[in-house]
Amino acid sequence: MSPRYAIRDSWCRKIPLLHQILAGTRSHKEFPDPTHVIELDEACATWEPLHYLLKSLLGWQSPAQGLSWWYEQGQPTRHSELLQLVTQLWGGNHAVDYYAAWTWDSGDLTTGEKPHGAFPDETWWTEFRRRPEPAWHDPYHCGGNPLHLGHSDIDPFGGIEGKLELTQAWELFFDESTRRAVVLVNHIGVWRDALERVEGRLPDIGDHSWYVSVFDHQYGYFARVA
Repeated sequence: MSPRYAIRDSWCRKIPLLHQILAGTRSHKEFPDPTHVIELDEACATWEPLHYLLKSLLGWQSPAQGLSWWYEQGQPTRHSELLQLVTQLWGGNHAVDYYAAWTWDSGDLTTGEKPHGAFPDETWWTEFRRRPEPAWHDPYHCGGNPLHLGHSDIDPFGGIEGKLELTQAWELFFDESTRRAVVLVNHIGVWRDALERVEGRLPDIGDHSWYVSVFDHQYGYFARVA
C-alpha cells in the first residue's frame, strides 16, 4: 500500500473533502460555510474547490460562460449532482454570486483576456453592486484575483511528496467484456493526468464507451467517467 500523504498546497487541501462528499462518504455539512469564514487562508481553501468543481468536474473550461448559462436558466440543479452541491456549499447568502461576478468581471487567469459570454443582465448587476461588501472574504471584492484562485488548475495540484513521477503514480485495471475500467491513483492531484493517459491504454471498443471509475488509495472512490 502506498504511504499516506498530505496536500501541501493549502488552497487545495479541501478538494479531497469535496470528492468524499460527492462519493457519499462525508456529509456536506462538514464543509465550511464560506460566509462564516473569517481567516484569509481558510477562505482561499473554501473557495478553491468551487473553482475546481466547475472546471475539472463539470468540465467548464470557461466558468464565466458556464455560469452565464446557468444563471440565465434560473440556476437549475435537478439534473446535476454537481450543481446541487454548488448550491449546497456556496449557495447560502448567495455566496456563489461573488464567484460568478468575479469570473464575469475579470480576465482569464492564464491569458488575462476578458471572458466571452459574461452575464448580460444589467438588472442583476445593478442589484449585485448595491449589496454591501460582506464581512467575510469573497472572490470579487478588492479587485483582480483577491483569493488567488486557480491553484488547482495546475497538475499535479497539491504537490507530490518525493517528486513521484506522474507515470508511476497510478495503475489501470480493466475488463473489456464489461467495458469497465478502474484507475487507482497514489495521489489525488494526478487523476486528471491519469485519465488523459488512460485513453491511450484502453483497447478500442468501436462505437461503445468505457466506464472508468477513479479511486485514490487514501480517500477511496471519487469519480466516474463515461
